[in-house]
Amino acid sequence: MKKVKDIMIKNFNEVTTGDSVSAAYQKMKVSNIDTTIVLDKKGRCVGVITIWDLMKAKSLCYPFDTTPVEEIMSFPVVTIQEDSSIEESISLMMNNRIKNVVVVDKDHRVVGLISAKIIVECEECVINDKTRCTIGKPYKIAIIGGTGKQGRGLALRWGKNGHYIMVGSRNLENAEKIAEQIRSNLTSIGVEPKVEAGLNNQIVNEAEIIVLTIPYQSIEDLILSIKDGLHEGQIILSPIVPLKMRDSGEMGIDRHRISAAEKVYLMTKPLGPETVAAFHTIPAANLSRIEFPLNFDVVVAGNDAKAKKVIMRLISQIPNLRPLDGGSLKNAETLEYLTSLAINIGRKYKKPTIGLKFI
Repeated sequence: MKKVKDIMIKNFNEVTTGDSVSAAYQKMKVSNIDTTIVLDKKGRCVGVITIWDLMKAKSLCYPFDTTPVEEIMSFPVVTIQEDSSIEESISLMMNNRIKNVVVVDKDHRVVGLISAKIIVECEECVINDKTRCTIGKPYKIAIIGGTGKQGRGLALRWGKNGHYIMVGSRNLENAEKIAEQIRSNLTSIGVEPKVEAGLNNQIVNEAEIIVLTIPYQSIEDLILSIKDGLHEGQIILSPIVPLKMRDSGEMGIDRHRISAAEKVYLMTKPLGPETVAAFHTIPAANLSRIEFPLNFDVVVAGNDAKAKKVIMRLISQIPNLRPLDGGSLKNAETLEYLTSLAINIGRKYKKPTIGLKFI
């Protein structure tokens, strides 16, 4: 059976950080390959530029001759090992909604590019009829507090990837209204929506992922209201931050003995679910604007490695978000402080959509 290295493009386009967008465009034009790989000064892959990136740059009136490639490139980069199967490359493309994947060797050096076009045209590529997109299988995701910007944003972006979304609220009418808006938004971009609405305590039982987009002060009442639907095998995702305005006018943390995520963990662990903390520093306003690119890192903290891996896969399905393993759930406290810091910096420099990127 053929492997990725057998059919990949070996003469791929590449540019280096600092090169102009025009240089990338010219290489794509000459080679008729609609992707250019961006390398740093040490030869490491740090991004890719596709025809869509060029079109976006043109719509924003970026001058191709003077704009460096790193300003418009897409990242993080989806890569695959050269010895991987064709089935694996198909799963990566389908799960990430891309048509080109960067190929690397065992030392993570770029050695090629594999495209959907090459796979389709390869008559010798026989695909097992049992191939599944197991990396990105659709999950049943309950968004508790789904009527707010953060909840709506996650529902839209994961709904776009084919997941089953259940919008929860204390008020059924509000939940149904938001669910209809999400269905309409997804339909408008050509995605068949799988979105329903319900009361918080009605939707958790069948959910695999439960996202708590609620205020800190609502944690205890909310968990008491949904506890009968919690069970082993579920993952609770907590982006909750106990924010509090200080007398100085700065945003601070309403300090408690433990973080919000640890509080959720202690209240729910006896019932079975695992708790993972993430999405603290992603601006809610950006999340809810599905056309808005999210070039941020998402630190994920949790005590259960498998639960963290599931959440990190879900994060990686949102274009340009990079999940980073932030260790145990104890580190959620640090994420809360980083959130208040990011908010204060954004307010100071009048950039409310500021987030975090580790370089």
